[in-house]
Amino acid sequence: MRLPGVLKNFELYLNADPIGRTVEEVTLPSTAKEYVEIKTGGMTRPLKIPVGFEGSMEVKFTTKGIDIQTLIPQGCGLGNIRLQFKGAIEDPSTCDLIPFTANFTGSLENDPESLKKGDLSGGEVTLNAITAEYIWNNEVIYVERVLDNVLIVNGVDLKAEENAALGY
Repeated sequence: MRLPGVLKNFELYLNADPIGRTVEEVTLPSTAKEYVEIKTGGMTRPLKIPVGFEGSMEVKFTTKGIDIQTLIPQGCGLGNIRLQFKGAIEDPSTCDLIPFTANFTGSLENDPESLKKGDLSGGEVTLNAITAEYIWNNEVIYVERVLDNVLIVNGVDLKAEENAALGY
């Protein structure tokens, strides 16, 4: 049985600048599949067919304290922001720390809270990502590039046959 890892510490970088000290929480994009249910007269019950992923690839993080860099619009284009999450995850069965890195490119949305004298203000920031890369224990385990129709999981290109059929 594999025990769940425990996030011991993390840093978040926006265009290579550290912002992790003001970030309280990070939500990585969902990899849940989206299904369409079909019902026909010849089947004993409905069938769910996978058709892609649920929703867009969003990375959300919450800041506490005024972080001016995340309040300022950053450039132009879909992939104008680089966001990097670096964490140390502890394996509870061995107490070993496993490095985990997630790299993204995309564009930012910012929903700041109101600023109040004497309060630590913050807000939620969303990166609408177009690329994602996960590195677990120094090994690339996941690569997704939405605009290029690339999806590589544990070294297997899941879109290679589909892209070859389209002539890419």
